[in-house]
Amino acid sequence: MCDLQKPNCRKCAKADLVCNYSKRLLKWQDSLASRGYLAGKNIPLRDSTSSQDSTPSQELGISTLSVGQQSAFDYFRQKVWPLLFVGGVESSVPFTLALKSPPLLLAILALATTHKAVDAPTNKLKIESEQARLACISSLRIQLAKGIKEEEQSRAVVMTSIFLCMLDGYLNPQDGMAATIEHQLGAQAVINILGGPLEAISRAAPNELVLLSEFASMDLSRALILGERPYIVPELWSKFDSGRSWWEDIGGEESPAAIFKELAKMAHYALDHTESRTSEVSVEKVQGFESNLQAPLKEVSLYSVVQDTTEDLTQHHRYMEAQSLFRAFRYCALIYLYRAICKFPTHHKLVQQRVQQCLESLSMLSEQAGYQTCALFPYCVAGAHSIADFHRETVMKNLDIIEIQLQFGNIKVLQSYLKTLWKPSGQAGDWFHMFKDFSKGVYIL
Repeated sequence: MCDLQKPNCRKCAKADLVCNYSKRLLKWQDSLASRGYLAGKNIPLRDSTSSQDSTPSQELGISTLSVGQQSAFDYFRQKVWPLLFVGGVESSVPFTLALKSPPLLLAILALATTHKAVDAPTNKLKIESEQARLACISSLRIQLAKGIKEEEQSRAVVMTSIFLCMLDGYLNPQDGMAATIEHQLGAQAVINILGGPLEAISRAAPNELVLLSEFASMDLSRALILGERPYIVPELWSKFDSGRSWWEDIGGEESPAAIFKELAKMAHYALDHTESRTSEVSVEKVQGFESNLQAPLKEVSLYSVVQDTTEDLTQHHRYMEAQSLFRAFRYCALIYLYRAICKFPTHHKLVQQRVQQCLESLSMLSEQAGYQTCALFPYCVAGAHSIADFHRETVMKNLDIIEIQLQFGNIKVLQSYLKTLWKPSGQAGDWFHMFKDFSKGVYIL
């Protein structure tokens, strides 16, 4: 709390805060930021007896965060948070929960500082970003060592672990895989403590549900690439369609959740078949997967066009771009079916047909709408199976554009790996052989 010293409170001055002389009660947590660019600056959290503020600007007032922390938080809200979702998806930053959870607040500050260091690199920012990351990890470990006694703490730890996965798997992939895997397993362990994925999804606030959908998608794409079992069982994907998710619900028959459900089912089937070693691939199963994935887009009839008097071209463009993105994921799923389960070679006509269709769908995405930012997995799959030079050039050119938009380090890792695959004999073998050397510490969505 403020020590009421005049002309300046010693504790407030040490934390670089404007002193309100106990007009706002604060709690001080010692040693939570003993390392990193927050060293020596204890993080003030609102006392549980203080009144609830009603607006973000009040929540993020100078009496709650230092000038540097508020600047980083604003950067995260304006520059980083919108990059995690597509199109018109809007979700508020979990600032209320962050102000009650030092690890979550530090995770947000670390993401902001790291992205800023990539966007405008300086030695000072690079050092600060690494120190911010270490401070967050240290704070999280302290929290876990103390034990998680309340559900709100558990939810904050889950979000912190997801943000760390994004930090080490998206923005600034670390050498090796230990850090990213640790964050992922940590998030899964706390979700299990909460009662499992279904219970976590059911209890999550809207912005938490958006992050859970992103985490589930990150885990699924990673499992598909590396030949592992996804954490989220196929039947749970429909739960995201009934709530908030990183994709935009704009109608139509294309549902990413339905596509991800099929991908999860195929991932389990492919591994079951690989582990059994004796059974034949079920033709009935393959035809079932293919039939589900070939479901056509909803056709627009002349009658519906005549009856539509809204003339909302913006909404129409958003609809078409969203459907193009979802269709690209569908074609990726078909490539996985043909390559991972049917074991067709890369140059098989069915594989190349889906590569062509996937890239055509991706070409419908504009640079401004935000749909490109969640198209890395389709580019990864289509690019890995491209054999035509003009397809490869298209993939690399578009990844360059996305890298400028996102400033995420995982894109450079993906580009480097694709260039390796495109060398002579690099695309030999089945799906699992093709991706056997892909970094396990990188997420692609």
